[in-house]
Amino acid sequence: MEPRRVIDLLKRNGTDLLHLFLVPILIALLPWKLAFRLLKRMARQGYADGPGVERAWQAARPHLPKQDGEDWKSRFRLLQLVERVDTWLVLLRPARWWSRQIDQTGTWPAHAGPFVLLTFHWGGGQWIWRQLHQAGIPAHFLARRPQAADLGAGRLAIWFARVREFGIFRQGGCAVIFTGGSSARIHEALQHRRSVVGMLDLPATTTQTILRRPLLDGEVAIPFGLLRVAAAANAKVLMFSCSLDVDSGRRRLQILDVPAHADVPALASAYVEHLDRCLRSESAFWQVWSSAPMMFVQNRADADAEEVAPD
Repeated sequence: MEPRRVIDLLKRNGTDLLHLFLVPILIALLPWKLAFRLLKRMARQGYADGPGVERAWQAARPHLPKQDGEDWKSRFRLLQLVERVDTWLVLLRPARWWSRQIDQTGTWPAHAGPFVLLTFHWGGGQWIWRQLHQAGIPAHFLARRPQAADLGAGRLAIWFARVREFGIFRQGGCAVIFTGGSSARIHEALQHRRSVVGMLDLPATTTQTILRRPLLDGEVAIPFGLLRVAAAANAKVLMFSCSLDVDSGRRRLQILDVPAHADVPALASAYVEHLDRCLRSESAFWQVWSSAPMMFVQNRADADAEEVAPD
């Protein structure tokens, strides 16, 4: 291997070791009020400010004409930093501690499901699995298989993704279902009365068709095949969102009422309408802003197209 490549490899993995493991673990060991004040300062000072922050802002800026860029990027960084620390907090802090950190709006159903639980890449909810477990809802997470660039710069970022996956299991969640031929596994989980948590606010692949809905100042095209799977399995759809109070560091959980017997287009509308409310309340918390240009469409279609598969 060429010396230049070796140096680059060591540099990238050293950066991941520092920013994904060492610093977040040390902060997770602090009292949370102190830790959160430190994270806010780090966010304001641009700690570990990589190109992803600027890409996210450049994608968001056309839709947010009244936003101050530096203030927006500080809040975007803060969420990323809290997410890294939460990876370790869900392993280091007990259920009683977490129950004191979460302000909940709405209630989980009294029965265990199965449900298709829809949420968003808005805010951060690595702690949700303990809440589902306590509510008696065994659930899988439906997710794209992580790549190193999703979380960091080198191979250590994949290890970090494994830690996050273990955190789901540690809190009482079921095994992660990775997209790519996942329909059969989703059906199997629902048949065994286990729920599935999925997020639909991502660009559609070339094999997916979409439903279009208004969002902010435009319109997005997002795949909604998971809703078709839910309808085929006769599984009830629930929605929830997880967020963060930027003043106190307290977590927020909102469980949404979904219209009974709503069809796929109605559920799609309810999903994007809530995402719109989330973005209007705190636009910097949408973690997938960098992918937003692939979701926003210029012209409204005359009719909605239906997605045929969740992956």
